[in-house]
Amino acid sequence: MKVYPAGPMRSIPQFNFPAFDAGTEQLRAMGIEVFSPAERDRREDDFDPSAMSGTDEELVEVGFSLRDALGDDLEYICKEADAVVVLPGWERSSGAKAEVATAKALSLPVYELDDIVGRGVDRAIDISKQPDQPIQVKAESFTVNTVPDTKIDPRSGLLIDPP
Repeated sequence: MKVYPAGPMRSIPQFNFPAFDAGTEQLRAMGIEVFSPAERDRREDDFDPSAMSGTDEELVEVGFSLRDALGDDLEYICKEADAVVVLPGWERSSGAKAEVATAKALSLPVYELDDIVGRGVDRAIDISKQPDQPIQVKAESFTVNTVPDTKIDPRSGLLIDPP
């Protein structure tokens, strides 16, 4: 099995490379082939984030191309990966969400790292098959529950193009 680990990088010290390295090590110990974006960045771009705090400005300063990196990562998902494995906090990462969306568009399974390591490949739950969870929005004295991608008219509060 070939997997791509997806997770947050920007706004995290060392661009979260230690978490990617640890997850990659756990998956390889299970006999899984891993294309790690952290390893790719080190190898292809000679990128060393060890003294960095994870800002976009740092990427610009060292001439790192986010477009090239994400392009390579998405190409791997599209052409090689059998699954995507998400690291904790992936939901807050625009890059990881794009990688998960790509996996879903290709009908590839998406597993949480802790689940695939804890249960094994055969018993891990494919989170791409789970229904989208409602989003809860709180405002002053009332709560609105809606599903993702639902649009609400800001003036009337009515649904626009209900799903």
